[in-house]
Amino acid sequence: MRVIKIMKILKYFFIIVPVFYFLFFQSSVDHLSLGDKYLKEGKISFARQEYQKAHTVNKVADHIIKDRLEKLEFMNREDQIHLNAAIEFDRNGKFDEAIAEYEKAVRINPRSVKALEGLMVNLFKSGADDKGLSILNKLGDLGVENVNTLYYRALYDYRKSNLEQAFTYLTRCRKIDKNNAQVNELHSVLIKKLGELKEKKSIYAKELFIKGARYLKARDYKMAILAFQDSLANKLPDEAGEVPVDIMDRKIAVIEKYSKVGIYFNLSTAAELSGRFEDAVAALEKINDFKSDIDTVNFRIAESHSKIGNDNDALKYYLTTARLNSSFPNIYNKLAFCTKKMGDYEQSISFFKRAIECDPKNPINCYNLAIMYKKTERHIEAYETFQKTLGMLSKSDGSLKYLINEQLEQLNSKINVANAKK
Repeated sequence: MRVIKIMKILKYFFIIVPVFYFLFFQSSVDHLSLGDKYLKEGKISFARQEYQKAHTVNKVADHIIKDRLEKLEFMNREDQIHLNAAIEFDRNGKFDEAIAEYEKAVRINPRSVKALEGLMVNLFKSGADDKGLSILNKLGDLGVENVNTLYYRALYDYRKSNLEQAFTYLTRCRKIDKNNAQVNELHSVLIKKLGELKEKKSIYAKELFIKGARYLKARDYKMAILAFQDSLANKLPDEAGEVPVDIMDRKIAVIEKYSKVGIYFNLSTAAELSGRFEDAVAALEKINDFKSDIDTVNFRIAESHSKIGNDNDALKYYLTTARLNSSFPNIYNKLAFCTKKMGDYEQSISFFKRAIECDPKNPINCYNLAIMYKKTERHIEAYETFQKTLGMLSKSDGSLKYLINEQLEQLNSKINVANAKK
C-alpha cells in the first residue's frame, strides 16, 4: 500500500513540476539581459529571440524593447561599416588593417559572404594559409562555390604540394571563367610543375626497376619486391613489352628491359621465389589485363595455382597456354599430371598421348602413359607401352630400366591370372 501511495505522489509531482516551470520559472529568466549579452557578442538572431521573450514573458515595456531592436538593427548595419572600411584598406594595400576590419564584420555578421571572401583573400595573401582554409570551409558550409573559392582552394593545395588536387580545382575554375588572369597564371605554373614531377617520377621509376632486377639476381627477393612496388607507385611504363623466348631456361627468370610486362613479370618472379604464390598470380594477371596472349605468362599463372593446390585454376591456365602455343615446352605433361591429380585418368591418358606426339623420342612420356594405363587396369596396354619404353632407353638409363622391369613382372602376373580365369 505504501508503494502505491508513493507512486501516486510521484505521478502528481511529474505533472505539477512542468506546469510550475512554465508558470513561474520562465518569467524569472531575465530575457532582456540575456538579449543584451547576445547583442554584445554579435549574435543578432539570438538577441532578437530573447527581446521577443522579454516582451511576451517578462512583460518589459514597449519603448525599452523598441530601443533594443533599434540597437540590433544598428548592429546589422555596423557589419557593413566594417566591410566598407576593409575594402578601402584593401584598395590602399593595407592588408593587416583590412584583415582586422573583415574580422570585425564577420564577428557581427558571420554569414556575410563578402566579408568572409575578403578575409579569405587577405589571409592567403599574408601567408596564413590554414586560417584562410578555415574561412574557405565556412564559405563552403554556406554553400558558396565560385571562381574565387575554387582558386584559393587550388592555391592552398599548390602551397601544400598537393599538385594533382590543385589541378582539379583549377580545372573547375577554368570551366567557370577561362579568362581569369590569376587562375590562368597558376594553371600554367602548375602544368610546368606537374610536367617536371612526371619526368622525375619516370626517371626514378626506371632506376627502381633496375635496382629491383639487381636484387632479384642477388636472390634478395624481399628487397626486389619492394623496389618493383615502389617503381609501380611512381610510374607505370608506357611500353607494353614482351617476354624473352629464353626466359624459361634461366635459373631466375628476370626481364632486363623496362616495360609493363617486365616490371610485373619480375615482381611475380620475386613473389613466387618468396613463396607468395597468390601475389605472383596477382602480378601476372596485371599483364593479362592489357596483354592476354603471352603463353609464358599463362603458364606461370598455372604453375603458381598448382603450387597452392588450386587445381581447377591451374588446369584453366595450362589449357590457355596450350591454346596459345601447342608446342609450348612440356605443356601436355603438365596437363596430364594436373588431370591425374584431379582424378580424371582418361583425360590424363589423352594428354600423355599428346605429349608423346610432341616429343616421340622422350621415354619419360611413354613411361608416364604406361603408369596411367596400369592405374586404369588396362594391363595389356600398360605392358606393351612399358615394353616400348624399354626399347627407347640408352645404356645409361639403368635405374629406369629396373623400374620398368619391376612393373613388367607385376603386370605379367596380373595378365596370367586374368587369362587363367577365362
